[in-house]
Amino acid sequence: MTGKSNWPAHIEDEGLAGAFIEAIRKRKENDKMRPPESRYHPAFYASSEKDDCHRIIVTNASLPSKYSYQHKGTDVLLLPDNVIFSNITPRRVNALLDYIFGKPCSQAFSVYPCPYSSLVLVCGHGNKDRRCGTIGPMLQKSLQQAASQDEEGNHVQIALSSHLGGHAFAGNVVIYTHHGQRAIWYGRVTPCYCKDIVDNTLEDNKVIEDLVRGIFEVRSKPSKCHKALEW
Repeated sequence: MTGKSNWPAHIEDEGLAGAFIEAIRKRKENDKMRPPESRYHPAFYASSEKDDCHRIIVTNASLPSKYSYQHKGTDVLLLPDNVIFSNITPRRVNALLDYIFGKPCSQAFSVYPCPYSSLVLVCGHGNKDRRCGTIGPMLQKSLQQAASQDEEGNHVQIALSSHLGGHAFAGNVVIYTHHGQRAIWYGRVTPCYCKDIVDNTLEDNKVIEDLVRGIFEVRSKPSKCHKALEW
């Protein structure tokens, strides 16, 4: 949660995102067994080793850090757990990963529930790809305008993010609903779809089939996604 959108082309080369990516890479190399469960959400282990159910993605977002007060400290949002850690610096990354995965940790962390019932991330990483840098802010504005007309009173936050993958699919939009428990990834989104996304996907749990690239849903009992998806 960087409060800006002019990230360098390769976020792995600097700052907090770079520290997370490097720490996760080293842990994957050293950990030959299946990853430990998160203290917030027990992992679902697939029956096949080919199932990519443990992929961890590090993304910058234009959301401001609202809880961090220490010098160079930054808020970190963990999804799908939907919690925010404050005052995270590159030096605290390894300790935070230990804390998340229930390993012995000598540091204490301040943890806050994410205040958004739905979060929409729009790829606006212009230094990575011009198409994303052009269409991203346009989609963010159109989605904000459509969401402002939402009469249901849902707390929706719409932010730009660093590269989500798939330049050919710009604009890329990932929609987290049910407090982070469900994510729908849309590609080739243009402003004309934004009202449909708000009215159908955010409000009525309906998938726009022409746009969908993938769907993620936490498997829990009972399911926190109280309403099934419709196509």
